Amino acid sequence: MKKLLSAVLAAGLVTATAQASNLNVSVVNAGDGASSVTVSPGDVVTYQVTGMLDDDVNEGLALVGFNLVFDGGDLPQTDTPTGVLSCGNPMVAFVKPEGITNPAGYGGTVIGGDLIQVGGGQNTIRNPIGNADFPIGDVQTGVAQPAGCGMAVLATGSFTAPMAEGTYNLSLQQLFANVIVDGDDGLPFWVTEAAGVGTISNLEVNVAIVACAIASADPPNCAVDAGYTGLDDSRPRWTSVDVNMPCSVAGLTDLDFSVMTTGVGTPSIVGVTAVDADTATLELGSPIEAGAWTCFTHTASGTQTCVGFLPGDANGDLFSGPSDILEVIDNLNGIRVPALDFWQCDVDRSGVCGAPDILGVIDLLNGAGSFTVWNGATLGACPSAP
Repeated sequence: MKKLLSAVLAAGLVTATAQASNLNVSVVNAGDGASSVTVSPGDVVTYQVTGMLDDDVNEGLALVGFNLVFDGGDLPQTDTPTGVLSCGNPMVAFVKPEGITNPAGYGGTVIGGDLIQVGGGQNTIRNPIGNADFPIGDVQTGVAQPAGCGMAVLATGSFTAPMAEGTYNLSLQQLFANVIVDGDDGLPFWVTEAAGVGTISNLEVNVAIVACAIASADPPNCAVDAGYTGLDDSRPRWTSVDVNMPCSVAGLTDLDFSVMTTGVGTPSIVGVTAVDADTATLELGSPIEAGAWTCFTHTASGTQTCVGFLPGDANGDLFSGPSDILEVIDNLNGIRVPALDFWQCDVDRSGVCGAPDILGVIDLLNGAGSFTVWNGATLGACPSAP
């Protein structure tokens, strides 16, 4: 591509001989922009190649190309930039027919599992429509220029991580680029000059077998429900629990979990539904018991999360008493530090924490109506407390 692009872009073009700005590039994890990522064997890794020129003595990238090599296996082509040309989406101007690429396209040529000459060039020669088939697009100035369009996402791609544990690297090699000469007006052509190679940061891929275990939950581990439903103080707020696990939860069933309670009635798990790749919802077949802890254990790892249900225990000290009334009042006045969680202060389960919840705690403590007298009731230590 370099020879092809250089030949086309040189036509009718005055090219300076001195190198101008340097292009700094990074290969990063697309999810968080980090230079390293830890995945399980066989996971799909999505990456980005970003670029930024080191000064503003230019009018942005005119041409860019590079190779990508992964020492853990073969790479498919990177994605082809699409969409409407803008400063925030500039690389579509580098894609044929708007721009010019090597014959295999912007995503590079696959040779021996490596990607050779990813990238392309803009229509700096101002080739008009009706002349050559490409390049025929408009030039976007300021590409990867700090004071222009800023950092540019030069390429996005993905690959499958190796099955063998270890540390691998996705490396960018053979970088080359041209920039539009500072102050050029594009008449009759856009004058370009070679950019230097600045810093290159590669992506480290750590492949490890991640133990499937409960890492966190919603409601959180050891949370205590302090409320009631209507006139019923035996019905819990929660009928399901979301468990987050640093592994694929697809395929998990109720047989992968067990339920334990410190009370009399033990609910069963009637369904396990994947919310996303690493979060599953455990659906309960019956309510958890008031005045008890209910714990969910991932059988294979032995990891556990528990939820409690103690009506009136607004402050979560595992004791229902008059102090809970004051805690709700202080919370409403904004002087309770830290503020009560929603499941603590929304005692009447109206959907908001408000003044009626003060009366709700009083009614629960006194056993108003059909309520049990919860004043003085206690809940033992959380079985899965850190």
